[in-house]
Amino acid sequence: MIFFERLKRWLFPWFYTKSTPTVRHAFPLFLTLVSVLGAAALLSEDVTYISIEPDRETVLAGENFSIDVYVTAKVPVNAVDIKVKLPTTQVKILGVDTGTSVITLWTKEPYFNSGTVFLSGGTYRKGFIGKHRIATIKAEAKTSGLAYIEVSEAVLYAGDGTGAEVTVTDVGEDSTQLAIAREDGTFVPNVSISGEGGLGIVGDIDNDGRVTLKDISAFMSAWHQKSKVYDFSGDSKMTFRDFGIILARYFFQ
Repeated sequence: MIFFERLKRWLFPWFYTKSTPTVRHAFPLFLTLVSVLGAAALLSEDVTYISIEPDRETVLAGENFSIDVYVTAKVPVNAVDIKVKLPTTQVKILGVDTGTSVITLWTKEPYFNSGTVFLSGGTYRKGFIGKHRIATIKAEAKTSGLAYIEVSEAVLYAGDGTGAEVTVTDVGEDSTQLAIAREDGTFVPNVSISGEGGLGIVGDIDNDGRVTLKDISAFMSAWHQKSKVYDFSGDSKMTFRDFGIILARYFFQ
C-alpha cells in the first residue's frame, strides 16, 4: 500500500491540495492505462475488429472534435453494417464525413438519429485487408463529464462471394471514453454511483473502503484473463464502460 500511495502522490499531487483538479492533471494515468489496455488487447494480429478513435482524449465544452471509425480485417471484407452510439446529453453530432472512406458504395448515405450513427455500404474491390477508415464522425462537446462512445452493432461480410459474415473480435477498441471539461478546464464527473463494489463503494474490489490502484490492477487482470466479471454499470457485462467508471471513482472519490 505504501508503494501505491507514493505513486499516487507522484502522479496526482493535486489530490493532497484543496485546488480543483483540471483535466490536464486528472487524466495522465487514465490515458496511460487506456494505452496499456489497448496494446495488450491487440497483441494478437490474427483478428478482425472495429476501432473508434477520437482526434483527442480531452475536449472543452463547446469545442468541436472528430471520431474516426476503422475496420481492421484479417480476411477480405467487402461490406459493412455498423452503428456507433454517442451520448446525446454530452455530445451533439454535427455530421458524417466519408471523403477518405474505403467504402465506395453506400446502401444508404450515412446518417444519424437519436445519438446513433448508421454506416452501411460496400466496396467495388473484392475486399479490403488491414486497417481502413470507414467514416469520420463530426461532433460538438456539450457538457462536462465522461462521454462513453461505442459501436453498438456491427456486421462485416466476406469478399469471397459467399456473403458469409466475418467474425468480429471484441478487443476493447470498439468503445472509448472522451473527457469533456468545462470552459475553465475543470472537470465534473458524471458517473452514476451504482453497480458492484465493496462496502457500497463502486470499484472497491478489495473491500478496503476506497478505490485504489490495486483495484484498477485487479480489474485489468480480470479483464485480460477473463477470470471474473466486474460489472459497475449494471449491464451484466464487463466492458470499457466499467473501466471508465472505476477510473472516475479513483480520481474523484
